[in-house]
Amino acid sequence: GWQSSGIHVEQGIVYEVSATGRFTLAQKPKPWESTADGISFQYFKGQPLGRLIMMIQPDPDMKLTHPNSILKEYPLGAHASWMAPVSGTVYFRLNDAWNSLADNRG
Repeated sequence: GWQSSGIHVEQGIVYEVSATGRFTLAQKPKPWESTADGISFQYFKGQPLGRLIMMIQPDPDMKLTHPNSILKEYPLGAHASWMAPVSGTVYFRLNDAWNSLADNRG
């Protein structure tokens, strides 16, 4: 599931994210290894399976100018630049169905 990065971002500031390493998305029929860019032969929610995605949990006192940005998922991959739509804490996870997360490793 979602993992807190412990990183706080400020609305309107441009940030860069880089991710390295490998992880396993499934064990059967054989291990499906991937990087943060995901596996492009299978997709989930319009993005490659396993792609690194992010969301921002807005600060509790944040006056939201873009209410639709609450808990919105942003695809990142191995490298991305993005402007924070709200101030808050960054969370990451792999793009995978909730009922398929248990066999992820790495």
